[in-house]
Amino acid sequence: MRLLSKVILDPAVREDVQAAIGVIRERGIGKGHPDAIDKLWPVGTTARADLEALTALRKQIPEALEELKKQSPKDLFASSASSDTTQASVNPSEVLSSLATLATDRTKQRELIEEAKDLVRRTPKSLETPAYKVVGTVEGPIVLGKPEVIEVREYEAFTVASTEMPSGGMGSRAGASGFTTLAAYLFGKNAGSEAMAMTMPVSTTMDAAGNASMAFVLPRRNADNPPAPLPASDVTIAQVPSRLCAVKAFGGLATDQEVERQKQALLTSLDAAGSTLRVVDRDQITVLQYNSPLTVLWRRRNEVAVVVELIGDQNAQAVDAPAEGESWEPFLQQFRADPPAKPAVDPPGEGESWEPFLEQFRL
Repeated sequence: MRLLSKVILDPAVREDVQAAIGVIRERGIGKGHPDAIDKLWPVGTTARADLEALTALRKQIPEALEELKKQSPKDLFASSASSDTTQASVNPSEVLSSLATLATDRTKQRELIEEAKDLVRRTPKSLETPAYKVVGTVEGPIVLGKPEVIEVREYEAFTVASTEMPSGGMGSRAGASGFTTLAAYLFGKNAGSEAMAMTMPVSTTMDAAGNASMAFVLPRRNADNPPAPLPASDVTIAQVPSRLCAVKAFGGLATDQEVERQKQALLTSLDAAGSTLRVVDRDQITVLQYNSPLTVLWRRRNEVAVVVELIGDQNAQAVDAPAEGESWEPFLQQFRADPPAKPAVDPPGEGESWEPFLEQFRL
């Protein structure tokens, strides 16, 4: 209520609302709503991401319900009922001991509060994720009047525990079974009976033939010497090498139809960019999911990713920026043939000065 009061009393908010109303009056709902939305909910804010996810949920929720209709109640609960993690009987004394510890241990209480807050965070704060750096961006499709941003990420090597999944799609029993298998390994059903911390994201890789596998990233402290999986557990430990990936984020639910839409949007955007990137395997897509199943739907962070590589003549001799008084043409030809993914200063338009653009290369 205090935050709402601040918003109502903030003169800048009133000005933005009036400006948005003015745009709608002048251009109408059909043409004016993208600018009005951008004025009130700018790109990069939590509210804007919520709005985009809520828009996507209009398609995703009916798709998820259709998927549920195809499965019988027996299918929905079979994987959890047959899991090794549910076979151990509950010890009442252990439950009481855990509750007593929670009532007196402030550290445990803070951890529980943070876990509860993660249910409304797009990216949980308490979970480890593979290290990467963003080395470029590509414009994606227009959403609510603005192009989405596709990140080109350079990932460091990391270790995963993975399991093969029978065909059936993201929302199928196969997905639940894969998650349960990997969670059992991570939480102590392994040769060392060693419990490890949960990480993010959970990744599901699929190809055109319908083959799919799910993977959990292992914590860095366990990556070099992970506990061996139990025999017949269907868990495999693998090292994922450093690689370059193009990644497109989306909110809401990762239904099969939504994943296919996002895959096509990602590939189309990479094709249209005309950059120096090439998709290594157009039929293979990885879906990254960052949140607990209890996270509110419009706050869920999902991503689709494809492995890419740089193309072009890597052996060509680079042309240095010219000294004062020398011609810039050889250098400009090099730039036109192989531009950087995202120069700090964009090239000038027709009739504009090249000096601000060229200055970044002198530096």
